[in-house]
Amino acid sequence: MKYTKKFKEDIISRYSKGESVHDLSLSTGTSVSTIYSWIKTSVGIVPVTGLHKTIKEQEKKISRLENMIKIIQNADFFKNVSLSERLEIIDEVWEEYGINASCDALDVARGTFHNHQKRGKGKNYLHEKRKKELLPEIQKIDQEFHHIYGANKITAELKNRGFNASKNTILKIMEEEHIRSLRMDKNYHAFLNSEKKNVLNRKFDMDKPNQAWVSDVTYLQIDENHPKCYFLCVIMDLYSRKIIAHSVGESNSKRLMNLTLKKAVEVRGVHKNLVFHSDRGSNYTSKSFGDLINEYGFIQSFSKPGTPYDNAVIESFFQNFKIECFNHYFNIKSKKELINILDEYVNFYNIKRSHSYLNYVSPNQYEDRYYHSK
Repeated sequence: MKYTKKFKEDIISRYSKGESVHDLSLSTGTSVSTIYSWIKTSVGIVPVTGLHKTIKEQEKKISRLENMIKIIQNADFFKNVSLSERLEIIDEVWEEYGINASCDALDVARGTFHNHQKRGKGKNYLHEKRKKELLPEIQKIDQEFHHIYGANKITAELKNRGFNASKNTILKIMEEEHIRSLRMDKNYHAFLNSEKKNVLNRKFDMDKPNQAWVSDVTYLQIDENHPKCYFLCVIMDLYSRKIIAHSVGESNSKRLMNLTLKKAVEVRGVHKNLVFHSDRGSNYTSKSFGDLINEYGFIQSFSKPGTPYDNAVIESFFQNFKIECFNHYFNIKSKKELINILDEYVNFYNIKRSHSYLNYVSPNQYEDRYYHSK
């Protein structure tokens, strides 16, 4: 998003008068990192004493966090955790928090963790790496041929498309992702129709927050010189059209879905009989995601196969995001930069952007009116 000079000066002026960066971010829909970057380049606009105070506060905070990490790392219980156990923990969290932060927190050298992955000990690293490459193509073929291909035909079709993989590799991936042929499993068609019901049934108008959440995933390609594809998972509350959680991953994985759902629950809490609606992607139909849905007591709902209109509201959000924001950035170079842009847009979307469906107020304002009336 582009900001006017006056908009920046207003924020800096409010900061110099004592408003915190966090409050400014919430009230304006501007990311914390963006505001800090303006403050750093505003010497002469913001009183030097104010900048020094902020710097000292940040230094104290950093020092305190560093001391907390040292205390934990020097504790007996931490010293008793073996290197192999710490490597397993990093396997679980590094995609969410980054390799550097995960290794520093658990006192493991980055080189040690990289060697651990290269040796294939990182959660079947080689298989996961191969799966990351092949799964999108397997899912595409499975949809294209209406779920009638088994492992043999999918392996042959992959070879026709330039992907060389053994039948056993394809079979293992299909089993892990619950991708089955209708011809091979006589109960699969009944399973799809009976278990994966469209509970929402295009009822997009809700009476209150947390009655129904909708979710989907889209891919975003960055850096034209060295193209890199990332996946954006979003969860929206249908009542206010508010984005309550979003995550970016390097693969369209079950981990990405589970992480985003956990974020949504952290923000909104658990609501019994809440309807959670999505398409029938293997990530949403996976056992681990289903177990998480059941743990929270939610009711899972699925679009009919090949029917994007069943999830039209979230599709509309993705379209708006790309038209209003993403398509205007021509030189995004990193995942961190992409996340910053996403965070800024989601804040803008929730806090400031008016919606015709909401009588031209923002999602936050619409929810505030609901809670105020109660």
